[in-house]
Amino acid sequence: MLNATILLIGASRPALIGVYNDEGCLLESFEIAAPLTEGLYPIAKALDDRYKIAKLLYARGPGSFTGLKLSYLFCKTFALARDIEFLAADSFALSGDRPILAHGKRRFVKNGERIEIAAFDEPFEETLALPKRLDTRIFSDQTLPNYLLNAA
Repeated sequence: MLNATILLIGASRPALIGVYNDEGCLLESFEIAAPLTEGLYPIAKALDDRYKIAKLLYARGPGSFTGLKLSYLFCKTFALARDIEFLAADSFALSGDRPILAHGKRRFVKNGERIEIAAFDEPFEETLALPKRLDTRIFSDQTLPNYLLNAA
């Protein structure tokens, strides 16, 4: 069975899953258009049957509150149950530091080390993406979600 690293970006719409080999090259990718609560398990089960999952990675935020919470709980539980490495990256590292959807016309924007919420008039285009090649330097063992709840 081929070793694989799985990257979950549950804070995006749609959620994204990438499968990477030991050299960090993207082998295959999946979009979860259904709610994450329904769409994550069947893909994860299929990947678990096909690969020896050696490492789990996820985008820890900011982003969709529900997506972050579900991603974290799923990855943390899976990693503990399988005794595998679990790491996380700031969502901005996976968006090319471009704005990330907060709610409605609001976006999370990174200014230096500060994350702010700004209003945008133009339609939102998803900026979170699976890299073709993993840069492991952006991941750390700081895995708690970066929940930033915007004021309604």
